[in-house]
Amino acid sequence: MQSTPSTTTENERTLSALAHIGPILPMGLIVTLVILLTQTNKSQFITRNARQALVWQLVVMLFVFLGMMAYMPFYFSSFLQMMPQAGGPGSAAAFNANFNQLFAMQFAAICVEFGVIGAFGIVGVVKALRALKGEPGIYPLIGGFIERRITK
Repeated sequence: MQSTPSTTTENERTLSALAHIGPILPMGLIVTLVILLTQTNKSQFITRNARQALVWQLVVMLFVFLGMMAYMPFYFSSFLQMMPQAGGPGSAAAFNANFNQLFAMQFAAICVEFGVIGAFGIVGVVKALRALKGEPGIYPLIGGFIERRITK
């Protein structure tokens, strides 16, 4: 039976919303997992929303991990690029020029990473607000997959 706003209780809507805002909570993945495990047999609405939120948070973690893995070699190699210039003539100017350029590139990479994290968080908040209205929170790109493969 599909839950509608009129058939969901306030408790179901609140727990579903809490599961969706996990990305902006400390230990949000654990909160979502606890909600899923404790409410699976009690409410189809909570189970459906918590599954969607859990997979979404795992995707967020994957993107953050991949982003950091792509960033770290660049970060460490920037120091290696500056080292040979440290002893030559005019090395202070060359060091400063390279350092400023590399710092700007690293800062841009970090801004992109946090922008992606922020976008994922905003989507979670939107889904939480929809869950408070009693609507199912189906995420873009992965929601259909979750509905077909995981939710049965």
